[in-house]
Amino acid sequence: MADTNVFENTSLAGASFTDVALGGSTFADVDLSGSHFSDTNMQHTDFADVSFAGAVIKNADFSNVSIEDTNIDGMTLNGILVTDLLEAHRNASPPATEL
Repeated sequence: MADTNVFENTSLAGASFTDVALGGSTFADVDLSGSHFSDTNMQHTDFADVSFAGAVIKNADFSNVSIEDTNIDGMTLNGILVTDLLEAHRNASPPATEL
């Protein structure tokens, strides 16, 4: 049986983790505000009931990412409001079909 480490009602504020394996970990009711993630693998990670308000994501690979039931007010992609992109997509004329 693998070792299990449980941290409850603990402050690890200001801690630094480098070259650490945390795969399969569960984070619930955790405050990561002000944290910095770089060269971090988050493949096949689920986020639910999470606030990314004010977060900045750079040089990220979002291939095959699904974003559902999400408040995107003010969210931008490369400086363009996502709400504007979605509205333009909805208003685009359907492609003409040839008979």
